[in-house]
Amino acid sequence: MEGVLRIRVILSAIVLLAASAATASLSAEVEFMGFSRDGTCAAMLERWFNDGSGAPSARLTVLSTVTGDPVWMEEVVWPESRLVEIEHSFMDIHSSVNPAGDSLLTLARGFLDSLGIGYGEPLVHCVCHPMTDRGVDPDMALFVQCVMSPSYMTPEMKLELIEDPCELEDPPVWLSMFDPPVLLTVTVTGEDGTILFCESDLDRQPEADLYAGQRFVSDYRIRDVYMMDRSIAVVLDALEPGFEGPDGMHRLVTGTLGN
Repeated sequence: MEGVLRIRVILSAIVLLAASAATASLSAEVEFMGFSRDGTCAAMLERWFNDGSGAPSARLTVLSTVTGDPVWMEEVVWPESRLVEIEHSFMDIHSSVNPAGDSLLTLARGFLDSLGIGYGEPLVHCVCHPMTDRGVDPDMALFVQCVMSPSYMTPEMKLELIEDPCELEDPPVWLSMFDPPVLLTVTVTGEDGTILFCESDLDRQPEADLYAGQRFVSDYRIRDVYMMDRSIAVVLDALEPGFEGPDGMHRLVTGTLGN
């Protein structure tokens, strides 16, 4: 009886934590891990609790800032059979309530260290628009790279999101329960209108080349912009199909600004 009660307490804690992090469905927490030493890679970590099972999950994405392609992408999902192992993590360890993220970082630590992720030149957090900030344009942001410069006298740049309908040849039946998916184009232009960066899903085949479920995303929103020298990383809020409704996940877009 005591063992059953303990399991119920664990599951109740998981449900409460998941509910506090979710609105309609699950809502992932996101952490930008930084650029590599040479600025050619950038990393993002997501942590969430699966709706339905409540199992802790995490995904690490490392993208090239040269090509925009993934150089590392790994996901860890703790099965329900392992939930009993995290009893003390929830009750005693306040610094880490999602052990899947810790497991994933342990798995990837050697790779991250080899790139120098988080140990490069100081980065600049140019834009910060969390989901609670509803007074901003979700698809456009103006920013400068050197925010500590006198009077912000560095050139201003404009980030824009463009969403085009995604025409799938044979969409799954369940997709009709959600908003139609979109293809994303991200552009950064200078003060003179010069295009400094453009990354577009229109150049990819949505059935094959879009990764981590992004071919079914129905909406994007600007969240964060980071820069290190000419390397740029844009973290976007993304709505993906989920078990109980649209999931609040994230997407990382990277590149190198032209001169």
